[in-house]
Order: sequence, then C-alpha cells, then structure tokens
Amino acid sequence: MTITNVYSPTFEQLESMSLTLLETIIDTLLELMKVCMNNIPDCQWLGQWQELAKRIVYGCISKTTSDGEIKALLRILVKTLESFFDIDLIDSVIMCLTRLLSLLSSESKIHKFMSWIALSILQLEETQLYASDLSLLEENLHILGYMLNLFENTNTHQQQTLERIMMDARKPLE
Repeated sequence: MTITNVYSPTFEQLESMSLTLLETIIDTLLELMKVCMNNIPDCQWLGQWQELAKRIVYGCISKTTSDGEIKALLRILVKTLESFFDIDLIDSVIMCLTRLLSLLSSESKIHKFMSWIALSILQLEETQLYASDLSLLEENLHILGYMLNLFENTNTHQQQTLERIMMDARKPLE
C-alpha cells in the first residue's frame, strides 16, 4: 500500500518556520530528553547536546545565566539592530532574553535596565518583533514587581515606585 498524499514541506517552508514554533519544538524535545535521562544512569549526552545547540536555542536550554551572558546577548542584539538585516535573529535574541531574565540573579542591575531596552525595541515599529518584545517587557515587569514588591499594597511609603525605578535606570542609558 502506497500513501501518495504525504505532506512534505519545501526547503523554503522549513526555512520560514516561526520562532515561536521552534521554541515549542525545542521545549518538547527537552522534556523528552529529561524523561529519557531519568532511565539512563550517568547520562552525559544532554550536556554535550546543550553545548552544541547553545547558539541556536540558548534561551530554551539554559537553566542558569549570569550578567556576562546577558550582556553578551545584548551585544549581539545591538550589532544585529545596527544592520537591521536579520529580523529573525533580533526576534530570537529577544525571546532568549525573555527566558533568561527569570534565571538571572535578583541582585543583577540588568533587571532595572531591561524595560528600557524593551521599550526601545517597540519604538522600531517592526510588527514581527511586537509579540516577543512585549513578552520581554511583561517578564521584566513581573520580575521587578516580585523583587521590589512594587505591586503590593502594604507599606507604600517605604516602597519604591515603578516610575522612580524606571527613571533612575534611564539616566545612565541616556
């Protein structure tokens, strides 16, 4: 028995896969790998796979991060924005930053600057970047809110306001 109506995407269709779909595929693959690793003692291949795939799916596979890694991603973002050649690369860096923010130490000063970075990207008016950039902004606001108790109603006199935090973070960026 031969099946003639099998879907086979063309190279162009594969190349234009959305980053959100790629992220979902990578998350599913990672869950599958975790399940398999539980049954294999002394499994080393996840670490090797992570190292090989780091450039492509860094935000998906990372379970820790540092200020240095975030700054390296920001340098990539700046260089990509300078040429504005590859929107997908810009989008993927934003998605990666979004996922890594929650892994970044709460003492990191980067959290206070990330909202301005997200707002600056929104000002580019590139519709392809809106979804990922709004996710970055939302994640950053959640983290700031949690870290600094910004959205709690208790002791409002002792708390910093979001406006004050944002304006203080803006000064060095100007």
